[in-house]
Amino acid sequence: MKKVGLLGVLLLPQGKSSSGCHPHVSLVREEEKCLKDLLKSHKVIDNISLNCNGMWDDLNCWPPASLGETVSQPCPDFFNSAGKVHRNCTTDGWTDLLVPHEDACGYTFNESLHFLAEPSDSHLYFSYVKTMYTAGYTLSLISLSIAIMVFSLFRKLHCTRNHIHIQLFISFILRAIFIFIRDTLLFTNEELYHCDYYPVACKIVLMFSNYSILANYSWLLVEGHFLFTLVSLSF
Repeated sequence: MKKVGLLGVLLLPQGKSSSGCHPHVSLVREEEKCLKDLLKSHKVIDNISLNCNGMWDDLNCWPPASLGETVSQPCPDFFNSAGKVHRNCTTDGWTDLLVPHEDACGYTFNESLHFLAEPSDSHLYFSYVKTMYTAGYTLSLISLSIAIMVFSLFRKLHCTRNHIHIQLFISFILRAIFIFIRDTLLFTNEELYHCDYYPVACKIVLMFSNYSILANYSWLLVEGHFLFTLVSLSF
């Protein structure tokens, strides 16, 4: 089997699967389901002699089979094909696909495409960016918390200007907190979750994240207006 061809298909400009997700996401879910099903079947047929163990070949899930058995599996959803692929169980284990995915499922593969398993430059770049802004927001969160404590503990610092500062700092803190929560929900795993639907918790966090950004800019406007008023009254 030509593994480069099988994995490279995920980089082709195809439509989303029936679940509304990018093909890579669909395959990740299919792989998880496959491994669970194979584990269950292994417990059930533990005492039965089978020549070919179940496996996941990056596109299809193959159940355990006995010697001489031919197993067929449908093409993945995102191919939008009604075709099927087949393997035989022999004394040497599974054979290669009797008809390759390219022919059975009807897609063309460009040899210049790379493995999905190889990290792309853009993926590494965004990982670095995420690490940098996480470190920056963490430092801001600590610094702003200390500043609010100082403004709150010392009575001499209690004034209108510092009250505005505190509100502004709180909006920055909320912004950082909701960004951390958002990243936790969206990027808990290394996989890409590009779907047309999102969990309710994710929507709520994004809503509050956008609210904190709006509050942030609003208090920046209040801060600017207050300083402008002070300067105007001074002259």
